[in-house]
Parts: sequence; C-alpha cells; structure tokens
Amino acid sequence: MAHDVFISHSVKDKAVAEAIVARLEAESVTCWVAPRDVVPGADWGESIIDAIESSRLMILIFSQSANTSTQIKREVERAVNKGVYIIPFRVDDIPPTRALEYFISTSQWMDAFSPPLERHLDNLAKTVKAVLKTPPVPGANVPAQSESESLMAPQISRPSSRKAIPIAVAIVALMIVGGVGWYLGHKREALYVTPAGRSTTETAPSKSASNQIMKHPQEADRNTAPTNGATPQTPISAALVTQSAEPTVTGEENTYSGQVGSSEATFRLRFGPTGRVSGTYTQNGRTFRLEGQNPTGKLLLEEYTDARLTARIELTRKKSAGDIRWEGTMHNTPPDNRSFPVSFSRQRK
Repeated sequence: MAHDVFISHSVKDKAVAEAIVARLEAESVTCWVAPRDVVPGADWGESIIDAIESSRLMILIFSQSANTSTQIKREVERAVNKGVYIIPFRVDDIPPTRALEYFISTSQWMDAFSPPLERHLDNLAKTVKAVLKTPPVPGANVPAQSESESLMAPQISRPSSRKAIPIAVAIVALMIVGGVGWYLGHKREALYVTPAGRSTTETAPSKSASNQIMKHPQEADRNTAPTNGATPQTPISAALVTQSAEPTVTGEENTYSGQVGSSEATFRLRFGPTGRVSGTYTQNGRTFRLEGQNPTGKLLLEEYTDARLTARIELTRKKSAGDIRWEGTMHNTPPDNRSFPVSFSRQRK
C-alpha cells in the first residue's frame, strides 16, 4: 500500500515521531512509521524497503541518536536511491556525520530544536502538503543501475565489420551536420527594440559584451528548455529594462528577508542598469551566488554553488503598500529536480 510519508527516526525519538504522525494524519496525510505499520511476521528489512519505495517523501527526524544510527543511514541511502524527497527535521542543533552528510547535504533543512515543538509541526505540515501537491518528477523513483547489475546484463553482440563501416559514416555525417547547424545558429544577428524613427536592424553585440554576459559556462543553459517545467530565461530587450519593477538605486546592494522551502534565508541583490541582477543568498550558514535578469514584474535568477549551476529561481513582484515583495519557485537542476517555494521582501526606502 502506498503512503505519502515515511518517518525515519531513532527509537529514542519515538515521542517526536508520534507527534509528527498525529499532526500529518490530522491533515489527511498518510504516514508509514515503524513499528506501528510493520505487519506481524513480515521481514523487517523488506517492510522498510517497500515502505520507502512506495512513499512520496521521507521525514528524517535528525537528532543526536539518528546522527550515529547505522539503520537511519541505510534508510536515507535507500530514499536517495529511490528518488524519494527528503525533509531533515532537525531536533538537535548538531552537524551531520560525514556518512549522513553525503546523502542530505543538498536537502532543505527544517530547524525544530527551539521550543515549542507544535509551532514547528505546523510548518512541517504546510511544507509536506505543498510538496505533495507538486507532481512527482517522471523517472525520479527509478534507481540507478548498480555496477553489479551492469555486469550481469546480457552481452549484446557487436555488428560485423561490414555493417560497422556505414554506421560509422552515418555518425560522422550527423556530427558534421549538427556542428554546422550549431555554428549557423550562434552566428545569427540579435534583434533589438529601438525608439521610433531609428533603424530597427542593428548588428549583434560585440565579442567583449558577449563575454560580459556569459560569465559562467553553465549560463549557456538559459537558452535551452530547463527541466521540471521551468520557463526558459531569454535575453531582455531595452524596452523592458526601462520598466524594471524593482525601484532601487543602480548598483546598490539591497537586503531582503525571506524563506527558501521551510527555512529562513537572507537575500542580497544588486540591480544593474541593463537589467542584470547579481548577489547572494544565505541559508543555514551556507551562501550561494546568484546571477540573473529583471524584466518587468519578474526576477529570473540562477543559483551557483561554486562554479556549478544548481538551481533556477523564477519570481514575481507582489503588490504591497509597505514593502517590496517577491514570490516564486526554485527548481533544482538535474539530477536533483526538486522544487521549493521562495519568498522574500524588504521595506521601501
């Protein structure tokens, strides 16, 4: 039987696990928790694996006991392998062991070590319901093929040398055609919006300007269709830049308070004169670099961890008399493919 949530917990955290189950099931969220849902006489390990694989997400009650538990490590590893969404619910203010950090370092944490617990249970219930409303990523629950499975796979006979020659020629021809198409596609001139009375045809940006925009190799992905339903980020015309929805001084750093997922985050952004946006956001002691664009009423940002593109963030300006508020969604890049709600705001100056 499929369940919405698998509760991974140490025996010493049974009281917290029962409180979480009671709160979620009051919201019609079905939970699987041991030993309550282990069928009498059934194999314990098999029951755990079946329950993890049939659940939409796992709540890991992260405590001192769970941090050193070999059983917890196995459950988390299985959840990662099966593509199950993991929410670490931290009841002790401690860093994870290296064995556990390997699996949950990219997860969005929920800090619940400050009383009262009921307040954190309410936030957890809201987050779980939000995750369950999003459709699961196709193929997310298909485990990667292990090395042993690869070795056991049937051997496929190679084509004869006569068949191999035309196949190789076809592959080379396809590579040549693809390379020519790519070159011609990147040589096309860009079109710009210009005021009335001026010519509407201008030459493509200079090489130096192109290098300024493409600061990171991963930013080339903006012109490809992103995964998980994200909208591609296209270059901004001059007409849109002049109508930017963020009333701010060019180049001045603006600080916003908000949330990514269920955890608090601080955003620091600078808005350039050509619609470019740069900055950082900090969450749970970690800082991520942001680069993006600011068309009318929108913020289109890309998150970088070191030099690697790790997420795309799409935000919309919300009308508010007292502050400047942005709300939207973060889409993690493959192979993560998870999505989180994002919101932040600052007082008007």
